Amino acid sequence: MRAIRLHNRKEVLYESDVPIPSLGPNDVLLRIHATAVIAPELTWPETHTTRSGTPRPFPIPGHDLSGTIAALGTSIPSSFPYKIGDEVFALTAFSRDGAEAEYAIALPAEIAPKPQTLNHIQAAAVPLSALTAWQALFDHAGLDPLDHGRNVGKRVLITGAAGGVGIFAVQLAHWAGIHVIGTASTRNVDFIRSLGADEAIDYTTVSFADTIRNADIVFDCVGGDTLARCWDVVKQDGGVLISVAQPASLEVAKQHPGVKRVWPIVSPNGEQLGQIRQLVDKGMIRPEVETVMRLEDANKAFELGGKGHTRGKIVLEVLEELPD
Repeated sequence: MRAIRLHNRKEVLYESDVPIPSLGPNDVLLRIHATAVIAPELTWPETHTTRSGTPRPFPIPGHDLSGTIAALGTSIPSSFPYKIGDEVFALTAFSRDGAEAEYAIALPAEIAPKPQTLNHIQAAAVPLSALTAWQALFDHAGLDPLDHGRNVGKRVLITGAAGGVGIFAVQLAHWAGIHVIGTASTRNVDFIRSLGADEAIDYTTVSFADTIRNADIVFDCVGGDTLARCWDVVKQDGGVLISVAQPASLEVAKQHPGVKRVWPIVSPNGEQLGQIRQLVDKGMIRPEVETVMRLEDANKAFELGGKGHTRGKIVLEVLEELPD
């Protein structure tokens, strides 16, 4: 099969012909239609090692995927709710080879039905970003995804609100019933309003640190100087500061003992992804695809993603879709 592999020492991607992954008894083999680019993953330790910590030479990146079930392991129970040919999407573990290939392995607990309202390219833009936002807001920040009345009156500031994670953070926070403030560039101010932001701050002309105080939740998707300014914005007694771009400084955190500091590492979760799929199909949330490229253009795609300032996701098309 065709696959994109990472030259570990040079951090260069190249196309290679490799065997279809071996199917373990508890594995699901997926035919990949599309996979979204996760720009930082080329340097993550998980990309270069197995779960046991042994080196993984020439790994295949890409763990945001949409595709169809190609085969089931011999120990998959008959109660498994999917059959060969079913359309699914998933975030798979970073300690295994990924989906920038014609086939990839997933675990049953990682997959969910692909949203019926999305094609494979759009669906591939959902799992990692939406799960990151879901787990940050509901698992770590304490918002209630079932009883939205418990969330009313709270405010969240989301920096980088037009980025891959930011767009889902805005939409999920809006769906959860809280007041959403987002930062974005001039071209994206109206866009994040369309996603549900109650206030949109153009960071090219206004510093959010000059206008916002006592936010119950600050969800930083930018890092660097932006993250440093977030400490003055979050409520100092019981506020939550979430940073997905980089871990917040422990030394700075000691100066703000009343703030809960969270650096969430997203986990594959098919059950949560199924809830997200329902919201997509109900029109409550949607992905945004900035650019679609072919699999062989992976180097260009990662280079573009590494520059930042994209609206939503960059997606690699693995299996060309026929027009409707």
